[in-house]
Amino acid sequence: MSTLKADTIVASNGTSPVTLTKQDASKCWGYFNTGFGGVLDSLNISSLDDDGTGNGGANFTSSFDNATYSTAQNLVWGIGTGNQVRCVAGDSQATTSFEFSTGYVDGNGGWVYYEDASPSLQIHGDLA
Repeated sequence: MSTLKADTIVASNGTSPVTLTKQDASKCWGYFNTGFGGVLDSLNISSLDDDGTGNGGANFTSSFDNATYSTAQNLVWGIGTGNQVRCVAGDSQATTSFEFSTGYVDGNGGWVYYEDASPSLQIHGDLA
């Protein structure tokens, strides 16, 4: 059995860092201000777009190979007044962006766009 110990791993050209492309690691994640007001921390997210109350998207720094990547979304705070369960829902996926909304389902089963918590996002897939 061999043991590999290293402080730095570089690409074969000896200078640039190794790029994860066809690996099973998160290729994108982000933690955002309430109301799509800004990116608090992220990997592979260049900016957010605000499409209205509780509706926006994350734009990627590096594109994905296709739009069939896997996503997971979360809210830092999940229970609102009136006991509505707040959540994040994915709206559409493209190789360069992911659109999502925050809100809750009302008593009639309808979606209500709402901004009261900081959403987060994680994406797994292959980069282009």
